[in-house]
Amino acid sequence: MIEIVEILDRAKDGVTEPFICRADDDEIYYVKGQGIGIKSLIHEWVAGLLAKAMGIPIAPFALCNVEQDLIDFGLRDDLHELGSGIAFASLRKRGEWIKYSDVNKINTELQQDLLMFDYWVKNGDRTLTEYGGNPNLLWDSEDKSLVVIDHNNAFDEYIIKDDFFHCHIFNNQWAIVLGDMIKRNKYEEIFNHILLGWEDIVASIPSEWLSTGEECIPADYDLHSMIIMLQEHHGRDFWYAEK
Repeated sequence: MIEIVEILDRAKDGVTEPFICRADDDEIYYVKGQGIGIKSLIHEWVAGLLAKAMGIPIAPFALCNVEQDLIDFGLRDDLHELGSGIAFASLRKRGEWIKYSDVNKINTELQQDLLMFDYWVKNGDRTLTEYGGNPNLLWDSEDKSLVVIDHNNAFDEYIIKDDFFHCHIFNNQWAIVLGDMIKRNKYEEIFNHILLGWEDIVASIPSEWLSTGEECIPADYDLHSMIIMLQEHHGRDFWYAEK
């Protein structure tokens, strides 16, 4: 847990527009709080831990505490959207939004890993075609490295497979994975291994998030539906989605 000591600004891009804050470790973080809803905070945290376990190059993240005084005495009129209490903090990393022309610069195995991770956690918020999109990926042209961010829209029970594979930034990798039994087996083993730690992931969710919940959406129901989604890779339909 890190402590937020200063609210500097608010991001202008991105749907959630996280707050830009300084923490007690003197690092700068993008912080999402009450404004995105408890359900989205849980999704962000859980998907982040799953990504980390899979070796996805996600920006370092942590739970953070925002004291009420920072909200009460802040100079912004939108601080209620951050709110006090426990929030989600993602370390600010160097890089620019990835361009469609940069896709071929990404290692093929990493493309496949990220495609399969997003498919597994039902994250349809990684779109990019020649016509534009919302990739939620940063490309550091100096280090030639990828930084993965934003998973508050993971665990989307209404995701449409055809749309997912049509719009995902690395959609061309699906046919390659599907046609290679060794690759399929590898991802099944990865998913199974990660889920061995599911109870630890659930235990790490802040109790104040679970006790707050959202109107008509109890947190314990969300957790149950999340694990059901993550176990879908055992089924035939998971591997025979249309490209």
